[in-house]
Amino acid sequence: METKNTESHPLIMPSDGVSINYTIDQNRNDLYDILYAPTPNPLTEFYNRALYGDYEAMGVGLTATGSATIGITLPPGSSIEAAFLFWDVIRFGGYVGPILPGGKLNNINITGTLISTIDFGGDYIDGFYADVSSIAKEGINVLEDFPRGAFRVLQTDGASLVVVYSNFSKPFKTVLINKGLVAFYDDTIETTFQDFIVGNPPITAKTTYMVGQSSNGRDNAYFNNSMVGTNVFNNSSGPLWSNVSVDVSNLVNSGDTSATAEVHVPLSGILIWIAQVFSVNAPSQKVSTEVRGIDFCK
Repeated sequence: METKNTESHPLIMPSDGVSINYTIDQNRNDLYDILYAPTPNPLTEFYNRALYGDYEAMGVGLTATGSATIGITLPPGSSIEAAFLFWDVIRFGGYVGPILPGGKLNNINITGTLISTIDFGGDYIDGFYADVSSIAKEGINVLEDFPRGAFRVLQTDGASLVVVYSNFSKPFKTVLINKGLVAFYDDTIETTFQDFIVGNPPITAKTTYMVGQSSNGRDNAYFNNSMVGTNVFNNSSGPLWSNVSVDVSNLVNSGDTSATAEVHVPLSGILIWIAQVFSVNAPSQKVSTEVRGIDFCK
């Protein structure tokens, strides 16, 4: 097979004001195959819990300094049941050293669990999550010391904090989190939520997309085949991070047992999708303490 010399799409380091292009030499005839070698880790079920309550998810860009704050607001009388932090780190070709899974949350050292690593034309994208249930809090959460190196070396795009809370004054809901690591452009990627059932009206449902890098303004977000956002993955939570929450109550129906979120990005941008959250009201007879899908934290 003929070796093809193809210029890949750039990863971005906006804090330096520079886009970096890389040349890939692969025995492949299709740029899509080059980008997806090795195969990415699709977003699949990580957490599934039914409870009186809901979730709150907020995110922030970290590429400039590796430090920032995330504010979490919960309804009065709420208790935090679980909390997870998701982030990605890019090790550019100039970086020599190990994978760096660490950082601090609220002045406590955390070590992330590696979701997956993607080889992106000689650079490496690492996706991480951490169970921070005992560290996260309502109010201001301080993130510090996430990887940040010199130009063309190392950066953390951003992070999202998902807080699952109980509150007996709120409807009975199922909260689901899918996690994975997919880097893509000029493509549409989807993730499907399963193992739930939508309760009777009135239905209240929302979903949150957690995405690194930038679409350069021409992306589309979909839920159950309906467009729910455009130009939303364009640094909406700070440089190189977009934490986008959408009300999708009118896109699910009583009795539904699955739902699909999709992200489309054109050739002009690259996105790194690491997690998706979805909540919807559940039949009230379901046991309120049921937890599944987390592997017990897979």
